[in-house]
Amino acid sequence: MNKFRAFIGIFFLAVSIGRCEEVIRIGIGTQDTTINCAAGGAVVRELHLLEKYLPHDGRYKDIKYEIVWHNFTSGAPANSEMLANKLNITNMADFPAILGASAFQAANNGVKTYYIATLSGSTRGAGKCGGCAAPIQCPVV
Repeated sequence: MNKFRAFIGIFFLAVSIGRCEEVIRIGIGTQDTTINCAAGGAVVRELHLLEKYLPHDGRYKDIKYEIVWHNFTSGAPANSEMLANKLNITNMADFPAILGASAFQAANNGVKTYYIATLSGSTRGAGKCGGCAAPIQCPVV
């Protein structure tokens, strides 16, 4: 009887392992409180755009997506999380993105980033967040 119980236990364990769904975790960093980055993550998160546009057919029909959102007050902690391989996507201003790219290259730990686009605080371009300030008397200006 004990052998039969052991067999049944192993059988159900094997069946349950075979039915485990595959989970794809996607870590996303946002800066909801930084004015020039606020819309990027919030729009995608609140309108559930990832859930809507991630593939759900073909080889992904039985996939469960675990989307984990992290809100940061600046680009530096988001870069640290990217460097630690805890985030897959993040949005930040252009300067922290450039600093992050150089940090990733220097760390040489296999984390690579791609600069996709700049979030703008204006319909006419980056404005203050992508500009450079110099005194009017500066000979370069």
